[in-house]
Amino acid sequence: KRFVNEEPLAGKFMKIWLGGEELLNGIERYVLDLRTCPAEEIKKMPLVVKKLDAIRKYRAESKRAATKKLAATPTQYQVNFFCEGNYLALPEVSSERRFYMPIAYLGPNVVCGNKLRLVPEAKAYHFGILTSVMHMEWMRAVGGRLETRYQYSVKLIYNNFPWPKPTESQEKEISDLGSTVLAARANHLPPNIVTGK
Repeated sequence: KRFVNEEPLAGKFMKIWLGGEELLNGIERYVLDLRTCPAEEIKKMPLVVKKLDAIRKYRAESKRAATKKLAATPTQYQVNFFCEGNYLALPEVSSERRFYMPIAYLGPNVVCGNKLRLVPEAKAYHFGILTSVMHMEWMRAVGGRLETRYQYSVKLIYNNFPWPKPTESQEKEISDLGSTVLAARANHLPPNIVTGK
């Protein structure tokens, strides 16, 4: 926020960034998403230019060939975790003391790090199923552990999960229940963590 105060034109390129720790603990971090920003517009933002120069220098001095190559494109991320629509984000590792694994329902204004597992194009129905007792028990039964903590695997847990085949009315009920959980969360969490806005 301080950066945007000093460089107001950068505000429209600012997005929320979430990693596993940020999602679990409600920590707010931000990144600049300049992937599609025209060079002429970047030149109008001296503080952004300064940051891009620092990124270029850091990458160029790396010992890794792949990182050195990225020095030529400082506005691009090494790994992209961008979703254009609504999606779910699940932490890769979560405490075994939690009865439910924290799952966020996010929008395109949030960029995720590699410690989150993403389900693109998700609806309230998908949120309702993945936050259900049924899915939590499946996760405990087939998932791995990091020490004693739950470790969520896309291959083992998500891809093999026996998704129900609901009727239209059952799917609506599950969607409504998922929406109710999200609405209840809105009273306790920062809005951007709940909705991605």
